[in-house]
Amino acid sequence: MLLACIIVSLNFTTRGVLSVLETQMPQIWQSSLHASQRTLGAWVSLAGGVGVMHFLCIGVGAYKLTGWSDFVQMLVGLVLMGVACGLGFVWVGPDEAAPGGSPLPSWQYIVSLILLYAIAYPLANSAVLGLFSTLQRAGRQGGMQGGFALGGSLARVLCPLLSAFIDTYVERGGGFAFALLLVCFSILGGVLWDLDDLEHSSGQAQRHSDHG
Repeated sequence: MLLACIIVSLNFTTRGVLSVLETQMPQIWQSSLHASQRTLGAWVSLAGGVGVMHFLCIGVGAYKLTGWSDFVQMLVGLVLMGVACGLGFVWVGPDEAAPGGSPLPSWQYIVSLILLYAIAYPLANSAVLGLFSTLQRAGRQGGMQGGFALGGSLARVLCPLLSAFIDTYVERGGGFAFALLLVCFSILGGVLWDLDDLEHSSGQAQRHSDHG
């Protein structure tokens, strides 16, 4: 049950972080970078197309050839998501209307966008799906699938609202900080879960050797 909750929370994080950046990025693109929606759409399309190809490569086992487990792949994806959130947080510097304010460099936006859509999200999301599939074989499938889908749906609804509220009423750029906090907690939970699993497995092996 604990593992199921952790995997659902990981699904919540991957989809929630994506939705936060989708909500925050267009506003920054227009207000701080003074770029057109057409340019934004072109970059999103490019990053999304690369992300689709990345998903296909993962589907044919590209990372299995390197010996990466689903757990390692998930951690790498979450860390890269954290980097994308960190770059987003750096963009939100002083307001241009305030004294000393200045336009923010567009390369940070583009790097973060490509990092998120093309690399980080495909890695993390496909790994979480793989971990869920492994867990699903050992239990009832209907309830587990419902809980997994519910976590993703709640993330798509709640995370943009929470990030917009924090950004508006608490701190400018707080939406990115909220997403980064989600990623950090998920990495911590994933590491603790894996260490607990390894400890459990080694304990079982030790008991078997003692009986032998």
